Amino acid sequence: MRSRPERRASDAAERRSLRGPSMLIKGDILKRIERGEVTLAFRRWRRPTVKAGGSLNTAVGVLTIENVERINVREISDTAAHQAGFSGRKALLKDLGTRDGDVFRITLAYAGENPRIKLREDNQLADAELAEVCQRLRRLDAASKVGEWTHDVLVAIRKHPRLPAADLDRFDGDE
Repeated sequence: MRSRPERRASDAAERRSLRGPSMLIKGDILKRIERGEVTLAFRRWRRPTVKAGGSLNTAVGVLTIENVERINVREISDTAAHQAGFSGRKALLKDLGTRDGDVFRITLAYAGENPRIKLREDNQLADAELAEVCQRLRRLDAASKVGEWTHDVLVAIRKHPRLPAADLDRFDGDE
């Protein structure tokens, strides 16, 4: 049997694999996207982690991914760097770094408030809805390679309701 830390790490990896597309965006840039001041992002990836037509749930709300295009780094202008929230091309290139991967230009826009906020506020479930949630949780546990984990996560959420989901990995139901 695996140790608790090994089990938690494996559980966390499994939960992360269930998440949708992701792209890390700094908080100050997110606020500028929300205000319409930033409309581009540049990333160095081996393969894109987002696609055109998709969306991202972020701390400020939902972002729409309008376009994802592989480009040559020489195509990045000062104007494009400003549209990505940088002081200029040199600052953007420093941020991109030199690791392996192609450079992608991502066109994005603020699409509105995160719909999860309203869902979070609606905590009254009808009997049928509660039964469906319980059934889905049992299915997740049954399909898990590491055994039952959903109960521990729900206990951690109840004990730490304001803790970001990514930080719940360090807690278990026995704390």
